[in-house]
Amino acid sequence: MIRRVLIIDDDEEFCEELTDIFKSEGFEVGIAHNGASGQSLMERVKYQMIILDLKLPDMRGSEVLKLIKGNEPGQKVIVLSAKPFGQDVTSEHHLDEEELIFRSADAIMNKPVKVEDLIEKVKELTSVDKNDI
Repeated sequence: MIRRVLIIDDDEEFCEELTDIFKSEGFEVGIAHNGASGQSLMERVKYQMIILDLKLPDMRGSEVLKLIKGNEPGQKVIVLSAKPFGQDVTSEHHLDEEELIFRSADAIMNKPVKVEDLIEKVKELTSVDKNDI
């Protein structure tokens, strides 16, 4: 089985780093630097895991998450956020967005994320044996 991960993040350097590591771990990697590109890739390719940054240039990460889960409810998604959840809540919309993320994401990790921790979480959520990679 081909293992595929899609990284949706506008930080090109971070994406390159993750791509190199995931490829060395035996994954095929898709990269999108905005929500629209990520959506386009998801329509063409089946991914075992999607790593999604919440801050994207063209749309909110929560919107992308909603699209992902609406089209593929079982799709595994790790959400990355530079801002800790539950802090600086300024509006009801923000609360609704956080609730959607908590309810829909398979994991939430704060940036800067330790790459080793992210790899471990991907392995855990995709049920890949650590010795298999």
